[in-house]
Amino acid sequence: MKESDKKLFKESVDDEQQIKSSFLDIIQTHVVNIHNKDWQSFVIQAKEGQIVDEQFESSRCNIEVLSRQEFVKNNLSDSFVNELYVKPITRYAEVIGEIDNHPVWFNNDGLYIYWNRETKYLLESWLTFPAYPYHW
Repeated sequence: MKESDKKLFKESVDDEQQIKSSFLDIIQTHVVNIHNKDWQSFVIQAKEGQIVDEQFESSRCNIEVLSRQEFVKNNLSDSFVNELYVKPITRYAEVIGEIDNHPVWFNNDGLYIYWNRETKYLLESWLTFPAYPYHW
């Protein structure tokens, strides 16, 4: 790999780490303010809802074992997706923050989302993991 390519790669990784850190700051601040009644519905879904994959069965108790802040950090995932994935999730979601002019959303089905339209970079954390969010 050429030095110029190495530098670009490092900058890209550094940018992703900064975005993740900012995303976590926003969602960890938000998650502690979710009303306990609403939180309990996420607990029930995480423990009893349709699971993403059987390999995560042992993770069902994490929602009760970890603090809310640790739980959203533990469930953080990233990928590259197109608008077809993001649009239905964010349609009725609340904007709770912003990172580099891109919104951070909270969907009442239990999802935190950040998506960069230009790069297609997505961050998400599900409050129902390892079960699918409500209405999936």
